Amino acid sequence: MAKILVIEDNSNLQALMSDFLNASGFQTLCTNNGRMGLAIVHTYHPDLVLSDVRMPEMDGYALLAALRQDAGTASIPFFFLTAESDVNHQLRTRCLTVEGWLSKPVDPLRLVAMIRQQLARRSAGTNQAESAQKSGLTACLLS
Repeated sequence: MAKILVIEDNSNLQALMSDFLNASGFQTLCTNNGRMGLAIVHTYHPDLVLSDVRMPEMDGYALLAALRQDAGTASIPFFFLTAESDVNHQLRTRCLTVEGWLSKPVDPLRLVAMIRQQLARRSAGTNQAESAQKSGLTACLLS
């Protein structure tokens, strides 16, 4: 059973996503901030991380940077959850080594489909983040 870490500071949304993911056959780990999320990653080694962008203590960008700088966590698939609709924000997240982003409110069926697709890619050895790093996409300038 794949372990999914959900990092979301809205407790209602966190609970809804966790319940839906559990009902879809995943094990979920949950927290409301990036700093705790980082600790959970190192302790429980999830198969995939879903992270809000704006959170207390450590935002999603800082969390992603910390994960990608550690060889033990760099290849964990990472999705941003965001209420941001700004085009610059969307371009920034696409320029990072993330597998994708989901706009809030999150469509639970799309969420599960994206997770399953990414886990299948990972098991086949085609992690998008690793491919992006190898192709130099991480050199994008971030504002």
